[in-house]
Amino acid sequence: IHPPKFSKVVVPYLPNNFPRYPEVCETVKKILEAYAADANKYERIGDWAERIGWEKFFEKCDLPFTEHLIDDYRLAYDTYRTSTLFKYTEAAWEVSKAAGGV
Repeated sequence: IHPPKFSKVVVPYLPNNFPRYPEVCETVKKILEAYAADANKYERIGDWAERIGWEKFFEKCDLPFTEHLIDDYRLAYDTYRTSTLFKYTEAAWEVSKAAGGV
């Protein structure tokens, strides 16, 4: 079991509609259901997301992925995925095109 990781924004600007927070609950439920269906026993959510790749994480959780979710904090080098392997998916290609990278 790995130690806890830093948090990551996966859905920015979710409305907090009191008293039941339906948008937040719906999003968290999507993430937990995808995690429960695909994770290994005793695997943390962050470890699962890194194992399958963040691109697949967004697909499996049915969440939109935009260029605004790319971590570009200048002191976050240790939190980057530093291997040369990038698991491109259709959503990742669309983000690359939107950002002008392709």
